[in-house]
Amino acid sequence: MSGLPQLEGEVHESTKISLIFKGTKTSDLVNTVLRELNQLRTPHTKYWSRRHNEKLNFDNQQSIAFLCDRNNAALFAFGTHNKKRPHNLVIGRCFNGAVLDMVELGIEKHAPVNNAELGKARLGSKPLIVFLGAQWGQSTALQRLQNLFLDFFHGVEMDAINLEGIDRVVGITALPPTGQQPKDATAAAEQGIGHRIHLAHYAVSIGKGKTSAEVTLSPTGPTLTTVVRRTLLAPPDVFKNACKRPRQQTGKGGLAKNVSKDELGNTLGQIHVQKQELAGLHTKKFRANRVARKRRRGDEGGEEAAEAPRAAKKARAPAAE
Repeated sequence: MSGLPQLEGEVHESTKISLIFKGTKTSDLVNTVLRELNQLRTPHTKYWSRRHNEKLNFDNQQSIAFLCDRNNAALFAFGTHNKKRPHNLVIGRCFNGAVLDMVELGIEKHAPVNNAELGKARLGSKPLIVFLGAQWGQSTALQRLQNLFLDFFHGVEMDAINLEGIDRVVGITALPPTGQQPKDATAAAEQGIGHRIHLAHYAVSIGKGKTSAEVTLSPTGPTLTTVVRRTLLAPPDVFKNACKRPRQQTGKGGLAKNVSKDELGNTLGQIHVQKQELAGLHTKKFRANRVARKRRRGDEGGEEAAEAPRAAKKARAPAAE
């Protein structure tokens, strides 16, 4: 029973953990990209340096969801390499114990990390994410991929941020398809297949200018140019359920009806009851209450009425000899 509260939903979701691992067979390029993604996600990540014995690929969704559930990871990335799909990178996310969205990318170009420039960024800092290109708004699939990349790189959730604390920028550019088009070009375009995704990482340095602050971007890597090979997107109703926010966050209804919290975090409740007839309420009668009633009656009848019983009692008493 002690483990059941851990399975309950959270009102304020904690920072998502990413699980980064290798498939059955990988190339040196894929291994390098996975290590660099782990470096960008640090410290909210888990990295498995050894290859996984089980055959994991784009079609084996149940095994991927099982591994993420066991490691409490909502995001995942893994790489594979074969003759049909060389230098393959898969990025996705899970919801409610199942794979929600997943995209398969083919790595075409890669520039490694410049550790000298990357060292200027603070560990666990929140990056500024910039999406470039008009292709993002041309299909629902690319809009969902944009949301997936934002979920993967955005880091810790914050209400406010100091602009001077932004020390790195992630730029993601969507480019139109090039080269030989598939037979069903319309269906491929709706799924985002064939589009080029260019990812670049920069370090931000802010200096003093004559009139305003001077911002300089220095490429730190990794820099990737990939092509979308396959996509797996959740149905609209499932995605809507995954994006549903609890009532405590939206402010509609609060915790419950007539329940609120004060400034100290104490839960306060308001109870509404019907009017009660206290006059006809039967209670235990004490001697002190009877004496008080007699005194009130005496006050109403006057002092003479109160002394009359006492005088009669003295008259009945025998005279002392």
